[in-house]
This record gives sequence, C-alpha cells and structure tokens, in this order.
Amino acid sequence: MVRYRKKPIVIEAVQVATAVYNGTTWNGSPFKCDVLPRWLEDAFTNGTIAVHPSDRDYALLAIKAPEGTMVAEPGDWIIRGVKGELYPCKPDIFETTYAATPNSVGSGVKTGGQVEGSKPPSGKTKGSKARVRPYIGTRPLKVTMLLRGQLVDVKVVPLVSTTTHVNYQITITRARTVLDWVLTRAEIERIGCTIARHTELQTSH
Repeated sequence: MVRYRKKPIVIEAVQVATAVYNGTTWNGSPFKCDVLPRWLEDAFTNGTIAVHPSDRDYALLAIKAPEGTMVAEPGDWIIRGVKGELYPCKPDIFETTYAATPNSVGSGVKTGGQVEGSKPPSGKTKGSKARVRPYIGTRPLKVTMLLRGQLVDVKVVPLVSTTTHVNYQITITRARTVLDWVLTRAEIERIGCTIARHTELQTSH
C-alpha cells in the first residue's frame, strides 16, 4: 500500500462573535477582528454570507459553502479555502486542525502557513479633520469596521504633515452615503489603532 502525506495549505479564517442584528444595525461586532478581510466584505456584498433567520438572542450567519448553505454561530470559524470557498468550522475542530503562524495579526484572525450585517459598497466621501494616533503613515487608507453598531467604510486621508505629527481627514460612508458623524476622541483613537493594524497586516505579507 502506498502512503501519502497531506500537503500543507494556506487558509484564512475569522471567528464569529456574539452579536445582535435588528435588521438594520449590529449591536456588537459579528466577528472577532478589528479589520474585516476583503474577502469577508465581498462575501457580505455578494450574498455568500447573510444573516440567518433565528429566534435566538444573537445573530447566526448563513454561508453558501460548496456542500450547500451552512450556518455559523458564535465561536465558529469561517474559513476561506485555497480556491476561495467559504465554510464554517467548529472551534474544537479548528483548534485541533490549525495553528496560528507568526504573521497572524489580531485575535480572531488567523492567516498564513496552516491558518489564518452586510458590507455596504464604497463611495466617495467627505469628512472632518482629525488627528489620528498612533502614526499610520502618509498614504490614503481605507478599512471596513464596526462603529456605532454599523459596518461602515472608513477612509483616512493625510492633509498636513510636519516633523512631529500628521493631520488626517476621516470620512465615514455606509451604502454609498456619507455619514455626518461627529467622532468622539475614543472613536478617533479606535480608528487610528484599526488603521495601524491594517497597515501592519498588509506589510507583513
């Protein structure tokens, strides 16, 4: 009998969090990560992932997997396979099968060697000036994140750069609509940290 060893593969995965969805907004993030991977954003946009009808106190997610529609609940992992397919995995099986790699960034997100609402379309934005810390560079950046119970697009554009700091313009959009929010200091700090983690994730690949 000829024996074979399974080849190591690279996958990405994000863990589902406990969150409530009222049909319009989220109360809490549906995922345990600060920055949504692009493939996860696209999955919400194209209907690969949607909120599954349920009478529970928290939201369930319906995932169009190769085997058919499968349901993910809090604690489960949503895995993106080598061909871009998505499917849920129970946490005990995930922990037994996969291990985080050195370039994994953030809790709830695993990527690399053996592992790693609805997202609204993007649109042109306008916004107010704010200083974002920590330092995140001098190039325009954009991420999708949860703010005030909504998944929104956050665009940060540097306006003035000096030897000591950089001023940024922060614009928030949802479903191609600019949200005229007055951001709190805590929200600005959170956006800065999220952008910094996003930058770190991009430069680590």
